[in-house]
Amino acid sequence: MKNKFITLSGYGLFWSWNLILILLMIFLLFPKVVIPIVTGTIMGSIFPELGIFSMLLFLVPLITIIFGLKKRFRSDPSLLLKLFYGIELPLVFIIIARLTLFREFHPGTIHIFLMSLVAIFAYGLAIFSYAEYQRSKLLVVFRQIAITCSVILVMYIALFLFFFLFPVGKEFLVELFAFKWLVSIFQHPLVLLGIVFVLYTFTLLLGLPIMLVALYGKAFFIDSNRAIKILGKAPVVLLVLLTVIVNGVIFYQANQQYQREAFALLEDVKFDKSIDNENRKKQLLEKHDEIRLGLVNAYLASYRYLSTENSSNVIEKLYKKSFGMDRKGFPGTLQKGFNFLALPFLYQGNNWSSDSQKAEDLYIEFFDTPIEKGESKAINQALKSNWYRDGMQAGLINKDRQKVLITQQSISIEEKTHSASITLNESYQNQTFEQQEIYYYFTLPEEAVLTGVWLSDDADDLKKYAYTVAPRGAAQKLYKQERDKRVDPALLEQVGPMQYRLRVFPIPAKRKQRRQFKIKTNALFMQLSYDIPLNADKQWVLPKLLEKRNVYWDNSSSLTVNGKIYQRPEDDGKDLWLPMTIAAQSATPLVDTIRQISLNETEILQVHIEARKQQKPQEMISDQVLINDQSIAILIDTSFSMTKIKHSLKSTLQQLKGLLLEKPGLEIDFYAIGYSVKKINNIQDWIVNEPAFFGHNTTAKQLRQWQQFVNDSKHYKAILLLTDQGNYESREKPGNVMTKTINKETALWILHLGNEPAYAYADKLLESIYHSGGGVGYVLNDVIERISWKQQRTLNQLSNISQNYIWSYEVLDKPDVFSEQQSALSAIIAHQWISADFNRRFKQRANQGSNQGSNQPASNKTQSNSQTEHLDGLHHLAKKNSVVSPFSSMIVLVNKRQEEELEKLSKEKDRFKRDIDQGKKSIVKGNDLFSVSSVPEPEEWALIIVVMFILSAVSYKKRQEKKGMRA
Repeated sequence: MKNKFITLSGYGLFWSWNLILILLMIFLLFPKVVIPIVTGTIMGSIFPELGIFSMLLFLVPLITIIFGLKKRFRSDPSLLLKLFYGIELPLVFIIIARLTLFREFHPGTIHIFLMSLVAIFAYGLAIFSYAEYQRSKLLVVFRQIAITCSVILVMYIALFLFFFLFPVGKEFLVELFAFKWLVSIFQHPLVLLGIVFVLYTFTLLLGLPIMLVALYGKAFFIDSNRAIKILGKAPVVLLVLLTVIVNGVIFYQANQQYQREAFALLEDVKFDKSIDNENRKKQLLEKHDEIRLGLVNAYLASYRYLSTENSSNVIEKLYKKSFGMDRKGFPGTLQKGFNFLALPFLYQGNNWSSDSQKAEDLYIEFFDTPIEKGESKAINQALKSNWYRDGMQAGLINKDRQKVLITQQSISIEEKTHSASITLNESYQNQTFEQQEIYYYFTLPEEAVLTGVWLSDDADDLKKYAYTVAPRGAAQKLYKQERDKRVDPALLEQVGPMQYRLRVFPIPAKRKQRRQFKIKTNALFMQLSYDIPLNADKQWVLPKLLEKRNVYWDNSSSLTVNGKIYQRPEDDGKDLWLPMTIAAQSATPLVDTIRQISLNETEILQVHIEARKQQKPQEMISDQVLINDQSIAILIDTSFSMTKIKHSLKSTLQQLKGLLLEKPGLEIDFYAIGYSVKKINNIQDWIVNEPAFFGHNTTAKQLRQWQQFVNDSKHYKAILLLTDQGNYESREKPGNVMTKTINKETALWILHLGNEPAYAYADKLLESIYHSGGGVGYVLNDVIERISWKQQRTLNQLSNISQNYIWSYEVLDKPDVFSEQQSALSAIIAHQWISADFNRRFKQRANQGSNQGSNQPASNKTQSNSQTEHLDGLHHLAKKNSVVSPFSSMIVLVNKRQEEELEKLSKEKDRFKRDIDQGKKSIVKGNDLFSVSSVPEPEEWALIIVVMFILSAVSYKKRQEKKGMRA
């Protein structure tokens, strides 16, 4: 009777389940799921890891059937039963678990996953080992460890599933015999096969814990008895105990999470609260690795775990729903036991949403950078390990992502007497199946000016969609609105004295033809132009890339300069967007000239342009640099991010100290600013003691704190801030950067150390630099010379100094006969005057306020209206000369509706107000699978594990088809 039962169950279970699966695959899964997964993985629309596991879900049964057809298994139904319940179903269960339960692998889930593979491998040895038991002691030890691990894992899985067995089994039987599922069969006959398979699979999974314990337990005792005969009883028992203990220790250590420790350590790191104790700062810095791990784990909790300790209540709810038990009694005890077993899948915290936001806030407060920027690799890895996409927007995590390929680049240079109009053309090809946005942050010399940007989807008409010069705030607002509507715009902005930002959307997505490996990609073309005077080295300077998002180039990308192929250097070609410079052919450097342009109906601007004598960077400041008798405040940024450039900071401070000794009439005061402000009385001691670089503050907030610290006790001619690249993405509260200290006689200068120029500045900070008549630089020699030059000019002298030229202005009444002719330098002059006039008007208002005994003679509203009117005048000049300025941007529009919307936005009061682009992504987070607010039917919990993958694949396929239809 026993043999008949084994024979019937072995043949019946194995072949019935697998034959139903084959029929299901042929008629439903193969065309609807398998082919889309295969093509999607090969063509990149599905992440490789998920695609491989998805295909394994179908390959495992096929491979198992091949083994089942072999004579050894055909003739022995007990082997078929072992193959089915011992290998095939566990593998299918693990693959489904990887696709639905295992999100991003972390130490806890890696331990479980590897143990599962070891367990199946160990049991497979017993089934497929044809030779007699080997007497190699090393092999015996290995097999004993492996089979012990398999039993541990099987017991773990059996206990895990045991919690669901009774409530889910009871509800399954109730629903099965209610026959409600028959309605679906009459509506869709083909669904019958799927329903039968799902129901059948579910019944097999109910018995899986019992069969696993029986099969693996028997294999364990057989192998242990054999090992005892070879090694002895004591060594085998010791080996088993050690394996159990080691796995217990690994289980404990692998499931240690650091977010609670990180939150506790940073409890006193609050917004607007300072830590003055240097020892406390250093204690926290010593634990920065644990803090980083904890904050990242909290931020990515929904991508790594299935639920949280506090919200996991699925067992309590199931037992209450199925058996009407009180949750505080027996179900509560079961829930605690379940939570212990489910440690690898539970986040140890309150809830994902609040802890994620808390981790994001604390990360920037401690590490001085947004978490999406500092941990972009970890975040991208988490996205790749889940069925989530990061969307079309080019955020911080998209830095250097390879989504859009530059297929062709061309540079054309139209030389004039002393300047040139340079045009860059690029062709883009999307490598993904979603629309993408690309970002460029780049620099140009201060004398250069951007004069146009165009988009096109036609290679024969590269200027199909032209730019419009608009107020910076209105242009930004419209761009974001149209991007959210998935309509084509492009936006070109000035975000610093030398910094620019270009955004293009959308790069058309790849489209694949149904059930084929062929794809269709439409190219998008972008054209950018700028004017620039020839430098003293007779070289045309090209844009220098600071950061790119989603866009890349490779060896297939072609680059031509004036029609000739340009070969990128082999050593750094992969990192080189464009050549640094191109040699001039016939133009000559601009040395000394006077030009005129029209400002308005009544005034003209006469500008005297003279070449500036260049100072070569040296280790020490040159004696030729003239420093008048004056006082300078040196502000040293001590934020956490300065740690990586502390050697450059020390070198710069040594140079400044030497300058102080060489120039007796120069007074320099040093201040450490960052999380708090302190005056440094002995700079040498401060350098030697190496302060703790700690925490985060925006540059604007640091300057305000320093202003409050000084409190008008001393007036400085110039303020020089020593900092790194900075964090443009940090949100700044409304208000001026500084109100009193930066006035008509004080210039704000920023020196970026470590050869890391900022790629953008917050508008308030940028305006404060322009207001004060200061600037930014990357070489100490250059900045000190420009500070000295500025101090030699009086308030009434309209002049400005840039990297290569000195500009002296005079506003004249327009004569009766004035023929305005656009010269090659008109756009350059207009761009230079915009920032100079912005500074001039501020100085005039400050001077008037000083005469009236106040720095703010008018109300904030009146002052705001006055500044808006002034910006309107500067914008009119930018629009007239077709240039990008700090206050005017270029936006490419593609239809009449966009033009009407831009006209409306350009009349709003906040038309010049531009938001900081924080680069945050809106990414869908994972569901909390063990938290139940209102309990669904328990049979749904069982079925969801089996069908979740199929539904996801079919849903994904439908979305792709809809996208193709829209395109």
